[in-house]
Amino acid sequence: MLSLTACLGPKPTLPVRVVGDGEAGVVVSHQEVWSAHALASPRKVTDASEWRAVCQHYGGALAGWQEPGLQWYDEYLVVVPIGPGVAPIAVEVSSEEGVDVVTIDVAHRPGPDPAACVSLLRLRHRQQQLAVVVRHEGLGEERTVAVYDPD
Repeated sequence: MLSLTACLGPKPTLPVRVVGDGEAGVVVSHQEVWSAHALASPRKVTDASEWRAVCQHYGGALAGWQEPGLQWYDEYLVVVPIGPGVAPIAVEVSSEEGVDVVTIDVAHRPGPDPAACVSLLRLRHRQQQLAVVVRHEGLGEERTVAVYDPD
């Protein structure tokens, strides 16, 4: 599990649901955190020095996070900007045509919040391509925010 030493109000880890022919173990965990600066796009983090740079650059709750304790040879992180005013409510793993698809379902968060929500996906290295999708079912919107080739 990821350390939350400086989170602005700890957010529980969401369960990861595997659907269809998706495989268990693609996503190790998911954590919601708040960043002082909005991320323009998702960022794949594959080692400790990249992790420190992400934490330092985006600030907010990320600035105080410790090394997440990953086995970098086997795991990596994808930092996904969710945006202000919405928050993740579910994480789902499926497979489409040999591609691992991780979908983060989001919903409006009541009340104004100037901070930007960020999802931290802890993933295992695999031989399949990975697609990350953010879906807002309340608005009927779904967008693929990143596609990563296997390492």
